[in-house]
Amino acid sequence: MNDRSYLEIDGQALRHNYEQLLLKSHGSKIMAIVKDQFYGLGLDAIILLQELGCDFFAVSTLDEAIELRRIGIDQKILILGYTDPDRFHELVTYDIEQTVISDSYSLKMIEFGQHHTLLKGQIKINTAMNRLGFKIDTFEQLESIKDLYLNSSIDITGTYSHLLASDEYSQEALRMNEFQISEYDRVLDYLHNNNITVGHTHLYNSYGILNYGHHAYEYTRPGLIFAGTPDDPDFKNVLSLYARVAMVKTVKAQSQIGYGIDNKTEKDCKIATVTVGYGDGLSRATHKTNFKYKYKEHYLTPVGRMCMDQLMVDVSAVDEIMENDYIEIIGEGHDIYQLAKELDTIPNEVLTHFMPRLPKLLVYN
Repeated sequence: MNDRSYLEIDGQALRHNYEQLLLKSHGSKIMAIVKDQFYGLGLDAIILLQELGCDFFAVSTLDEAIELRRIGIDQKILILGYTDPDRFHELVTYDIEQTVISDSYSLKMIEFGQHHTLLKGQIKINTAMNRLGFKIDTFEQLESIKDLYLNSSIDITGTYSHLLASDEYSQEALRMNEFQISEYDRVLDYLHNNNITVGHTHLYNSYGILNYGHHAYEYTRPGLIFAGTPDDPDFKNVLSLYARVAMVKTVKAQSQIGYGIDNKTEKDCKIATVTVGYGDGLSRATHKTNFKYKYKEHYLTPVGRMCMDQLMVDVSAVDEIMENDYIEIIGEGHDIYQLAKELDTIPNEVLTHFMPRLPKLLVYN
């Protein structure tokens, strides 16, 4: 427990979701996407994946990769984003694979290899997303990818791409996903036909696994889905957010509640002050939605404006609530997916906004 508020990560549920991902990956291995401290689930949750047998991790930045090495992750690590060439030597020091994001970037990696040590790199293919990666519109562009594999000044360990609409189901989205898969396969076929050993192959993110994983590559790349998903009943909710009740008080009708002259009670009520706020990463806009918090079997309505460190809820219907009790801010039945829907955003944003001052406790219920 914590004296204020904390995130609880259910280790049993995380283990279950990992096993489900293996089943749904149809023989592919798992490259766990653990950027931003595993989407906010924390470093202990990453260590659990290591214990479960995950042999490849991917992050967004070099500093995230180094952090994994420092907590004892000795499996393969891929950086999905940009690394400053001035820090290429750290890729060697920590044995990190770097995404080769463009032709010009590959030249910098080759130059480093010519003067220092070979860098390990995986080529990103731009199959439609136009974020990072090599275009493959012409034969010359395909040739440049093949030439990278043959270049003695860089160690190309794999080739991958990324679906832009794997969680969308319109006819246009389905056509785009199938197009990207075919484009990625076209690159792999070209390399195979030129006797290139392509190394690691991976294309599917979380929803790519659910919707297209039957067409297997060496790895899949699940990320947020480790925390659960309402779109597949085989997955369990992993994360709960709890906060203590600091004070319970009776408030008369037309009394102010928190900041703002317009926040008044309509009738006499009982108010609990709860020790979590937007400074912990809970969106202040939550109180403008229909999202409810929970105490035992009671769903609680927030009142007033959320503060940086506290929020208030109406507990008039809860006789037994006391100071120091815990309220479930997020949990089963009112999870990050529901909150994201209320906030008109994505669950990734909800989860990654939780701040470092919120302890993350990995438990086994």
